[in-house]
Amino acid sequence: MEYILRNDLEYRLKTKNHYIAYFDILGYKNLVYQDKNFLEKVDHAMNQTKHDFVLIKKFLGLVLTETNINYKVFSDNVILFVECSDSPQINIINLCTLIYCVKNIQLA
Repeated sequence: MEYILRNDLEYRLKTKNHYIAYFDILGYKNLVYQDKNFLEKVDHAMNQTKHDFVLIKKFLGLVLTETNINYKVFSDNVILFVECSDSPQINIINLCTLIYCVKNIQLA
């Protein structure tokens, strides 16, 4: 997200379209209490997903641009997101790759 200065006192938020995948971690409270490393495991899984996303794009022969997968973790929720491109072909690849990464997370 970036803020664009409209005048000295007012800011307007610049928005962008994204493909998103939303996860609610069921039993989050119990998982955190039972496994002190649970949050590190979630972070590792998300970083592995980012790595997989880049590998898939390289395998497909795509030139890597700033369009990469990102994630945010808050409370018991995880959101994966990929910015939409101006290219329909890149959008299809990004969406299919996001779905593939979601599948891997659900199987983990």
